[in-house]
Amino acid sequence: MYPYNYVKPQSFFGNIKNSMRGFSFNNFLDGCQKTLGVVNQALPIVNQLGPIVTNAKTMFKIANIVNAPDEAGQNSTRENSTTNTNKPIFYI
Repeated sequence: MYPYNYVKPQSFFGNIKNSMRGFSFNNFLDGCQKTLGVVNQALPIVNQLGPIVTNAKTMFKIANIVNAPDEAGQNSTRENSTTNTNKPIFYI
């Protein structure tokens, strides 16, 4: 016959008994409190970063437009504006 692989009741309950020796309800509650503290700090960050992640595509488009080389018409207006700022302005 084939041997059956099963857990002997004595060894199963003995393992549970050994694992319960180090269990403390106070330590369990402390661990839960620390976990909830981390979750309370992380949730607002996730809520604030959500719109940033969804709008990242638009932000990259805007950054590309801002960093794009200027057209010929825009360069001439910038040159004129810099020459005007070098002259003194008199108010009457």
